Amino acid sequence: AAAAAAAAGMALDLAFIFDRGGVVRWSRTFVKLPKASPVNQLISEVLLEERAGDLRAVVGEHVMEWCQANELDLVFVVGYSRAVNMASARDVVERMRSDFIAAFPKPALAAESSHACDFDGAFETLLADVQRQGPPQRP
Repeated sequence: AAAAAAAAGMALDLAFIFDRGGVVRWSRTFVKLPKASPVNQLISEVLLEERAGDLRAVVGEHVMEWCQANELDLVFVVGYSRAVNMASARDVVERMRSDFIAAFPKPALAAESSHACDFDGAFETLLADVQRQGPPQRP
């Protein structure tokens, strides 16, 4: 419930962590997603094309931002409506990566290779932290 309130305040619609083999390691949605999932569209239209340097794309009605942990073959994604400007999305996705790697180092991930990971509590904490810090200050 706390994460939903924090996400609503940030206009975040979704957050996903998946491996390059297609296994979703963790996910959270805050709105009903369209039948054509923006995450699936991101994978097929952007990530599979391996657009060098891209870390943000408009997919349907969503802006998707992502980062990767190449050493773990993981992709971290957040999405929000095109209608809003979510300056903190990059901070959220980068924190997702660092916090998830800290919680699930490579040996732990290997042992859980086909299972989802319990990242809910850590995600709620990072959302609250990012929201408390406010939008990033850009020069």
